[in-house]
Amino acid sequence: MRRKIAKLNLPLWQWLAVILFPIGIAVIASYLSAQYYVEDKVKGVGAIYVGHIDTLISHADEISHYALALKDSECHELYNYMLFQPYFRSALIFDSQRVYCSSKTGDIDVPLGIVSATENLEIPNQFIIGGTPFMPEVPAIVASNWEPISQHGAAVIIEGKYLVDSFVQPDVFPSAVVNVALAINGKTIPESLGFMKNEVMTLDSDKHNFSVLLGSVDLSIVIFRQHGKTL
Repeated sequence: MRRKIAKLNLPLWQWLAVILFPIGIAVIASYLSAQYYVEDKVKGVGAIYVGHIDTLISHADEISHYALALKDSECHELYNYMLFQPYFRSALIFDSQRVYCSSKTGDIDVPLGIVSATENLEIPNQFIIGGTPFMPEVPAIVASNWEPISQHGAAVIIEGKYLVDSFVQPDVFPSAVVNVALAINGKTIPESLGFMKNEVMTLDSDKHNFSVLLGSVDLSIVIFRQHGKTL
């Protein structure tokens, strides 16, 4: 019996190793579990936003086709059509030099710079603008289309404020995503990103020219919540 007891008379560092080893394993397991949980949830939330924006841009393409099918004398029809498009600010029809029809004002004659002074509108594309004449300080997405045969194009303005207001839903996704932003060619909505030190995940659209940036919650918070449920 004395020999068996003597075998348990270990040095202090060995006792610490015996005690701390399972704790270390538990901490590592908790971290990996939390990381998987957060990444999985963030991807799920991001997929929802990507799909939602894809749908809006695809709908903008449908509006463009409708607008481009109008005759020059039918600009007023664009106004009536856009009354039933709640997520869109306006639609414009233009040629290579000017915008000549607006769903807001009807027949107009203004330079293409009213849409964008930097983008080539003769290339179908999506881009972010800082505002429009009626809402100069509220960003928006422009989805533009161009018909090379007729030399006419249409630009549909997707409401940026709607996107910003709908991005973060803490009551629905409280445990994984804390910040969301839309990115197109180096510009974002919102313009000021609040990701701080959180890990940022980027999900690209397979259909259109944009990405969704998602800031995830701190892993230590998730680990604390996981352990808190077991206490």
